[in-house]
Amino acid sequence: MINRRQALGVGIGGVVGLGLMTSCAKSTNVSKNNENIDSAHLAPFTLNLEAWWYDRPFSERIDLAAKAGFQTAEIWDPIKSDLPIKNMVSRAKDAGIKIIHCTLGVPKLAEASRDDTIETVKASIEQVKEIGANYATIVGHDNIPGKSYGEMIGPFQDRLADITPFLEAADIMGCVEPFNPYNHPVHFLHGSKDALRICREINSPNLKLNWDLFHMQRAEGNVVHNLKNGIEQCGMLQIADSPGRQQPGTGEMNYGFILKEAFKAGFDGPIGLECFPDPENIEKAVSDVASLGASLKS
Repeated sequence: MINRRQALGVGIGGVVGLGLMTSCAKSTNVSKNNENIDSAHLAPFTLNLEAWWYDRPFSERIDLAAKAGFQTAEIWDPIKSDLPIKNMVSRAKDAGIKIIHCTLGVPKLAEASRDDTIETVKASIEQVKEIGANYATIVGHDNIPGKSYGEMIGPFQDRLADITPFLEAADIMGCVEPFNPYNHPVHFLHGSKDALRICREINSPNLKLNWDLFHMQRAEGNVVHNLKNGIEQCGMLQIADSPGRQQPGTGEMNYGFILKEAFKAGFDGPIGLECFPDPENIEKAVSDVASLGASLKS
């Protein structure tokens, strides 16, 4: 089974390689009552617990997210070495955090059999349901040595079609996530073109795209036009600034404009903060996100 951390090629070592981590120092704790931050401005955003406070044990991050003022969160793999699912759910509930999104476990879909794929996905769906998540990202587009793009994309689509009825039965939105070739050269689905075609051909309300705008910017650019073109297949958004993959406001992307255009086009799903703030200055990252949230109300 391909987990999210393996797919991203990130962990602490990978983050260092991307230039996203400047230190292994402990994160700055965020005051629960920071007078400079209105928690209402954080409400549109779902915090990625893997990417924020990544220098801290996972078991601490839910409490840190709640203290910062966030209400919803997303994770990658449901299984955590220091926090079993039942404990995770209980801890999130006590903190006032709802985990709405995680990763669906799948094999390498371009080479997996139908039976193996379904067996893996059925087990993963039970974990997603135990967490209480409504959204589950689907990756599985790993390059298969010796196969061309054309030889991989067809089986990938077939396996997605195989698992879609199980997503429908569980009432879970499966979100296919294309990457970009610069950060993820060992994967073959980049940008929106073929991902949109696949979702449109399968044509299910429970199979859409995780439209990660960081990846889309790096893979193809023209982010607003392409997002509007595929808005009916956009199940959720994830955001990080480019090229550094830190919080909005640290790079070249005008997320105030981009998100307002997404809303105008009809998007009303979650917005995941899959960005990697400097662990020494989390308060600034929260402030930057709050400023973006405030701008969306104007």
